[in-house]
Amino acid sequence: MECNMSIYTYNKTRAIALKHGHNLFPSYKKILVAKKETYPSIMDVTENEFSTPLQSLLDKTSSRLLTIISKNTEEHSMTMVDGKVCNALCDTSSLQCFICHSKISEMNDIKKMKEKCEVENAFRFGLSPLYCRVILMECILHIVYRINIKKLKVSSKSGDKDEMEEQKKKIQKDYRERTGLLKSFGS
Repeated sequence: MECNMSIYTYNKTRAIALKHGHNLFPSYKKILVAKKETYPSIMDVTENEFSTPLQSLLDKTSSRLLTIISKNTEEHSMTMVDGKVCNALCDTSSLQCFICHSKISEMNDIKKMKEKCEVENAFRFGLSPLYCRVILMECILHIVYRINIKKLKVSSKSGDKDEMEEQKKKIQKDYRERTGLLKSFGS
């Protein structure tokens, strides 16, 4: 939560809550440890700039997402029901998340996503670990396809689309050569 509190104000607020029997806030030390766990392993920080290699950022993001998926295994029943079935059962479009009902177009708006809540009983059908891993890998592939052009949206006009398609074919060929498997990578 972003409240721009000073350490003193946070600790004071936590102490008041604890005094009233509400253990709402973790210790500030725990927050620092948790925050540090989100940082990529390789960073270059100056007074005016922060940079990190994309691979380091992808490694950290993948690792944290897989950790979250593992924790969900403990908290929710894991099933083989996939997202399309859940969308049908929850009466949501296949272009929406059945858990929070967000549309694809809303998912890049971090502020809006933080305000979204899980729909009550959204996990009653379980959460497919296979589905989560497939979606994660698709996300990583979409990032890697665009790694050289460094743009989310590509267009034929600027030649970005051709460059992305070239990168995609190279990755697919490399995958086939390394694994001997034929795989449909989607778009």
